[in-house]
Parts: sequence; C-alpha cells; structure tokens
Amino acid sequence: MTKLPFGLSPSKIKEHSNCVAKFFYNYYLKLIPFTETEATIKGKFMHKVCEDTAKGKLVLNSDWEKVENWEWLKEYIIPKFQKPQGRIEVELGVGINEFNGDVKTGIKMWDKNPDGSTYKWLGQVDFVKFLGDGKAIVIDWKSGKRFEHKLNDYTLPEEELYPLMAKNELLQLEFYALVLFLAYPSIDRVRGYFIFNKDKVTQDVVFYRKDLDKLIGFFNCKYDEIYKQYLQVKNNNDTVPVEFHNPTKLCDWCGYKDKCLYALKK
Repeated sequence: MTKLPFGLSPSKIKEHSNCVAKFFYNYYLKLIPFTETEATIKGKFMHKVCEDTAKGKLVLNSDWEKVENWEWLKEYIIPKFQKPQGRIEVELGVGINEFNGDVKTGIKMWDKNPDGSTYKWLGQVDFVKFLGDGKAIVIDWKSGKRFEHKLNDYTLPEEELYPLMAKNELLQLEFYALVLFLAYPSIDRVRGYFIFNKDKVTQDVVFYRKDLDKLIGFFNCKYDEIYKQYLQVKNNNDTVPVEFHNPTKLCDWCGYKDKCLYALKK
C-alpha cells in the first residue's frame, strides 16, 4: 500500500479540490501552524454539549446558553433522535479508527509508515443511531450557516461522478455512510443529517448499500491521486509545482499567497 505522511478526511478532500497547492502547503509542508479561531472554538464546544446531552450526561444550562439557538437543539432536535423506536443502540462520538477490523476491507483506511506511525482516512461521526431492519442514522452538527447540497447520481460514469463528489457538501455524510456499510454488513440504508443550529434547519439524504462500490472507488481514487501528487512535490525538493495552483478571486485572502509560486510569478 502506498504511504502518505498525513491523514486524509472528507474536509481535506474538499480543500484539495479547491486548490491542490494550498492543500500541500497546509498538510504536507505545514508552512503555517494551525491556530484556533473563535469559530472553531465555538464549533467544538457545541459538538461537546450536544454529544454529552445525547449520551444522557448532565449539561448545565449555563453551558447550553453559550450555544446559538440552544433551546431548539436541546428541546427539539436531540429528543427527536433519542426517541425509542423499537430496539435501538446508540453510539456517539465514534472515531472512524475505533470501528472493528472489517472497516479495513476494500478501502485504504489504515496505512503504516516505516517509523510505525499510522496514517489513514480520518473523521468522527458525531452521532450514530441503529434503528434495526438494516437502517441507521448519522448526524453531523453544524455551527455555521446552512449550505445547499445536491444528491449525487451514482449511476453516472466514474469520470463524471468523482469530480462532482469531490466538491459536494455531502462528502462528509457519504464518508460516514461508507464506514457504516463497511463496518456493519447488516446495514443497507443510512440516512445522514446535517443539523444547522444557526438557521434552525435540518437537511437529510439517504444512502444505499448498492452504491458502496462507487463510494469505495471515489475515496480510493482520491487517495491514489493525492499520493501521486505528493511524490511530485517530494521529488521536486518539496516544492509545489506551479500547475498545482488554482488561481481564484479568493487568492488575495489566502494565508499562503506570500509563498505561492503562482502569486510570486505574477
């Protein structure tokens, strides 16, 4: 198996689709250290409050009140997904790497470097609920504004489908569905929800096991694509080729513009 010196995730795939150069500046060369922002701090806090409440842990109102539209989340959304419907098993905050070994089958998720460190597809499912009869629910809490998404047509040829998947906001839920399909052979339908607390809106989409091969193919294809590009950068003395840069109207706000070969070339 080919080895990348960093993990991959759905959010990283979206960044890669926007600008390959920025992706390698960020995750391979690490030219700018990651720093927490007010938005990331608020997002992490909201996730923890929702997760602890859904688990049945005591969460103080003083903590809930720090979350935007907290009454909607606490009184309507979380009870809705906790409500018993027959025999239900609830797992929350399940790290992808915590699923059983069956997850390794068919997708490059575990990848060991010579020094023994492990890199893999990374992600965390905020909420998983098993409904029985081959059905499951996954939830992703969103602290930002609602975004629009369009369901992918998995009957399309790979050369048409995969570029659409790479830039689709659904990619995160597709990844969660994929992991559930691989980890639990009895699951044949996964309904994924985005919970946008800022706009008090939920959006959902259903994924089916029959599309598993397309999901696996996409993530394996992206892994191989990024690995080949990584070799190009590495074999070029850790210099990102100019053709990896994707100039857009947002370039002037990019944190890497003073290191960007495209910007310097201009």
